[in-house]
Amino acid sequence: MYILLNLAVPLIFLSILNSFVFLLPESSGERISYSVTILLALVLYLNMIADRLPNSAPVSLININIIIQFTNSCVIVLFTILTLWMYNNQQENKPVSRPWGMFVQILSGGMCKKSVRSKVEPDQLMDVNGKMEGKEETGLKGECDLKVSVTWAEVVQLSNCLSFTVNVFYFIVQSAIFLILILT
Repeated sequence: MYILLNLAVPLIFLSILNSFVFLLPESSGERISYSVTILLALVLYLNMIADRLPNSAPVSLININIIIQFTNSCVIVLFTILTLWMYNNQQENKPVSRPWGMFVQILSGGMCKKSVRSKVEPDQLMDVNGKMEGKEETGLKGECDLKVSVTWAEVVQLSNCLSFTVNVFYFIVQSAIFLILILT
């Protein structure tokens, strides 16, 4: 129980806090400092644990878990830097490059959404039976428009949402595995 309360629970809370960096607004200016602070807290925690545990040939599970969390925190810092770079591109009104535009289109519902519509000209009249009178032009509209306007704000929002979701899922799976291993 000592290991669970004094070693695992603080690590779980640090990991939870680590994921919430993607919910901070980019304009606050605190995202990098927040993520680096969590990274440094994990380094301090790793040093504290390393001092308390005996040096043995098999590395303890808590050390492995902290190293995994440290690696995840490093990735979070890199993603935070990437999203702030995208946010600054938005502030400078730079156009969205094609790969980022495709990224947004793929993750927000596919490359193109085909819809079936009929065109009705203004000079067409509908009779009582629902049939068109006059010049009849019905057609299918199913073209794929790949030149959809994507803004950096959409890229940043989607990246933050995706990063938060992936991180929370990763945290749940990793913590469950760790707790199962530590309690057995």
